[in-house]
Amino acid sequence: MEPSCAITVSGFSVNVVYKEGARMTLYFDSKDGSVSVHVPPGSGLEEVSRFVESGIPWIESRRRKYRPGRTETVTAGGLSVEVTRTRVKRIGMTFSPETGAVRVSAPPGEKDEAIRRFIESCVPWLEKQRKKHAREAALAEAAYAHGSEHFLFGKRHVLNVIESRAGGGIRVDAGASRIDAYVEPGSSPVRVASALDFFHRRQMIALIPGLLKKWNGKMGLSVSEVNVKRMKTRWGSCTPARRRVWLSSRLATKPARAIDYVFAHEMAHLVVGPHNKRFYSMVGRIMPDWKLGRYELLGSDADSDLVD
Repeated sequence: MEPSCAITVSGFSVNVVYKEGARMTLYFDSKDGSVSVHVPPGSGLEEVSRFVESGIPWIESRRRKYRPGRTETVTAGGLSVEVTRTRVKRIGMTFSPETGAVRVSAPPGEKDEAIRRFIESCVPWLEKQRKKHAREAALAEAAYAHGSEHFLFGKRHVLNVIESRAGGGIRVDAGASRIDAYVEPGSSPVRVASALDFFHRRQMIALIPGLLKKWNGKMGLSVSEVNVKRMKTRWGSCTPARRRVWLSSRLATKPARAIDYVFAHEMAHLVVGPHNKRFYSMVGRIMPDWKLGRYELLGSDADSDLVD
């Protein structure tokens, strides 16, 4: 049998594969975009070239279909979804709560049927995400509406939502006890909530140097790293092995003593894990008035430990 070889036809490099019993057939590899032609032994290269030439329109259609970056709309599972062919290893789906848009990314060579099956399998997950967003939007509608009350470091402020194409984020008028939230026209309360959370995070980050200066060294303990992130169910957390403390961005709504309590609480976790008598004894040695701090943090829930 003759060895395989490569020929160039109309700018396309084609791998010629001689195969017993084969009919002259073109193949396109959707994963790497390569083209091959299977031919019976004894086929002349001129004959093969003419056959490939006749298949150029088909090759070009395959390349257009599977080129990276190509976007198409696929309907499956009752959904009309934008699918983008990109350099990913597997099919993935994203859902934008703000716009409700659903997008799928797929490898260039992924078959259409596999993409449709994936979309159909994601319908329950997508419905769950939509319901979750609807609940959050309903809560935000009241909590982040113009005129709603918010706290900044324990002091009550009124939220003033200002639509502005220039944006501007969050500004505080301390004298008027007002928080001005500059958002794009038509922004939802969820977007206002996101802007306020980003503002809270920046406020907490600004406190880190002062917290380290005030508390590092107490009882011989020291924190090497402090970070801030959004936490829905906790006020802080600690990684003793790395001497790292995480603080919730929501702490920006609490008084200074409450923030001090969370920091002292996490420092105590550097040496004691469980919330036992030894732990709270350590918290007390770090911060003698810790019970007041916990009360300012948790209010009527101060008898239960909700820090971490």
